Amino acid sequence: MGAAAQWLQRALAPAMQALAGRPVLVLGLGASGLALARWCALAGAQVTVADSRPSAPQAATLAAALPDAQLRLGTRFDATLFASAPWALVCRSPGILPSDMAELSAAAQSAGTAIVGELCLFGQALAALGGAAEVAATAHVARVGQGRGEESERATGEGGAAEVATTHVVRVGQGRGEESEPATDEPRPCPARATAPAEASAQTSTTASYHPYVLAITGTNGKTTTTALTAHLLQAAGWDVAMAGNIGPNLLDVLRQRLQAQHLHELPQAWVLELSSFQLDAVEGFEASVATVLNLSEDHLDWHGTMAAYGAAKARIYGQRALMLLNRDDATVMSWCPVPAHAASASPAPASRRRTPAPPLRPYQSFGTDAPQRPGDWGLQSVNGLTWLVRALADDENAIAPRRRTSANAKANAKANAKANAKADANADANAHPAATPRLQLLMPADALRIRGRHNASNALAALALASAAGAELAPLLHGLRDYRGEPHRVEPVGIVAEVEYIDDSKGTNVGATLAALNGLGVERKLVLILGGDGKGQHFAPLAAAVARYARAVALIGRDAATIEAELADCGVPLQRCASLPEAVRWCAAQARPGDAVLLSPACASLDMFRDYAHRAQVFVATVRELQQEEGTPA
Repeated sequence: MGAAAQWLQRALAPAMQALAGRPVLVLGLGASGLALARWCALAGAQVTVADSRPSAPQAATLAAALPDAQLRLGTRFDATLFASAPWALVCRSPGILPSDMAELSAAAQSAGTAIVGELCLFGQALAALGGAAEVAATAHVARVGQGRGEESERATGEGGAAEVATTHVVRVGQGRGEESEPATDEPRPCPARATAPAEASAQTSTTASYHPYVLAITGTNGKTTTTALTAHLLQAAGWDVAMAGNIGPNLLDVLRQRLQAQHLHELPQAWVLELSSFQLDAVEGFEASVATVLNLSEDHLDWHGTMAAYGAAKARIYGQRALMLLNRDDATVMSWCPVPAHAASASPAPASRRRTPAPPLRPYQSFGTDAPQRPGDWGLQSVNGLTWLVRALADDENAIAPRRRTSANAKANAKANAKANAKADANADANAHPAATPRLQLLMPADALRIRGRHNASNALAALALASAAGAELAPLLHGLRDYRGEPHRVEPVGIVAEVEYIDDSKGTNVGATLAALNGLGVERKLVLILGGDGKGQHFAPLAAAVARYARAVALIGRDAATIEAELADCGVPLQRCASLPEAVRWCAAQARPGDAVLLSPACASLDMFRDYAHRAQVFVATVRELQQEEGTPA
């Protein structure tokens, strides 16, 4: 074992010691499976990777990186695989369907062997680096032989709202030692942020403790843009930031690489994580500092089965301690809003006996495309015909303006914590006593954003709220917001031909994303829309009203073109099935009028016709370039 690996095992003890010398099974050899295998091998585990495919693209990489690891290809994830060794732990890649590993899961449960994902191991590592109590850092792995029934119950039923509302309060900037007592004494595996008493830290770690902010982002749409923008804003404010998760690279790969410097002070001040429903499904105990579900609409129903299960997976991002950031424009997300503890009382007390309204069960903030009505919230406001990004201020503005926290200076930490606590108190008091007319701070005109559409203004508000909640200064955040140019294939302008703009939103792979693009861009001009591909079992009727209002015509491509045509037949706009994307682009060019925009926002996956959504975008852009050449328009 090299010196770096030995140092890492010491720094991450006891989380790493729980795996040393023990057999670990990794399911799936994609990018996530490879990251899981590398991490477990670093802990000294005996790693076996199983993949159901006869060949795996990462097989050569695994052999080069971990020559001692075993690889089993063409393997069923069943009881036979589980019985092939006394596995201490099973690590699951996020894309594996639960139904494909149901038999193995049942066998693991009977044997008391935990099944975890990358997010859980990441949380354990941060807890260990933070000097957390040993039982918290190893709760998940050390349960070998106990059975999974002792773990916290996973969110099920109506969107997971019951698991979101908890009975204790945590404030941004506080460590676990300062929290009020939780309602249960059960162990809490995988805490992402944890602060143990100084004496406990001295006993369990030979290094200084590490307590980063963890900003966690999910949602059906906008999560990649919001994740990248949040990281960009914090970097503009001078923070050392690591961006990882579904956006790439993998959480454990980034942490492992940053740790190899062998100095905790070289680790990032903040982690900005994009998390998918696959990563969040069945995760136990992950605790971010601040978390948001940007929105919720039909997607991945072929994987989750129902919207209730999909929503439950997304809701798990809030955990029990994170500051909740909620989208006022999404009714399902707002249904998870904490409420005063006595609000659920079936028989309200007489007026003479009513108590002062209690604060919410935990602090939260909200954002939306309307004007905020509660101190600490974010929104949009029209002033003299110009739409502004705004935030609502408390009577004492200092109460909601936390300064930047630095772990190197104890006094600065205490001051930042006090300001963050004041902010949470102000939010709680505002929820109990909402102001009739809150003061609004004008931040910047929405037209100053380089990212297009009202939905991107909403993403910008979410990013500002996340970065601000972590304690970053507002002024550099706004400077960073002006500079941000957006992510590829997300409402990205690619050219103008004959006074018609062409916009690439190939990443719009579900109905919600396309609806956001239509509503965001349609107020400016008429749109000629390209829809179609693999619909993943979605219903397309929710597009009908926006298509009728904003579209001049719609071209349909791909496997589910006929389904989309049937559901949009009564919209009153021309619908045309096309055999290929280039044919669709040229048909749209013929329908468009000067001032219009041709929008590729398919509301479908791409794999029925293309390698991926980026390949679909390449074909779209190439066709636009051909049109520009034919028209003599500079590219």
